[in-house]
Amino acid sequence: MKLARIAALGLLGLAFSAGAQAANVLETMRADPNLSTFVGMIDKSGIASQLTGSEKVTVLAPTNGAFDMVGPSDLRGIESNPQRLRSFVLGHMLSGQRTAIFGTEHTTASAKTLSGATIEVEGTGIGSGTINNHAKVVQGDIRADNGVIHKIDHPLGVR
Repeated sequence: MKLARIAALGLLGLAFSAGAQAANVLETMRADPNLSTFVGMIDKSGIASQLTGSEKVTVLAPTNGAFDMVGPSDLRGIESNPQRLRSFVLGHMLSGQRTAIFGTEHTTASAKTLSGATIEVEGTGIGSGTINNHAKVVQGDIRADNGVIHKIDHPLGVR
């Protein structure tokens, strides 16, 4: 009798966990304080809803430290121009869920971002790589229910 009750409670727990909502890409980034600068840019750009739906997306998310490498005037220039901000943010996103985007060492590929820009991706090992010979992946394959996030150490399109 005791074993049957334990089994029933276990099944009930599985039912509740299966019904639990996973976090979308934006919620996953919001939960990481190290991505707050980029999340703020997403909010200001007006594209947040693109990251909360069911359409799969891959985000190359610059960390807060990545923005420290960019001059404050460059950042203000991006944030003060709504069109430029939108293009900048979309330039860090790819359609589809691309886990292990960097593949194996010395794998090189091109990808088109949601802004229409082409980026060059080079694998330096499973889950690590560089983008445009400049930005390095510091943490890859962070999964969300509608995509994947790869943290990078430098914003794309800004030197």
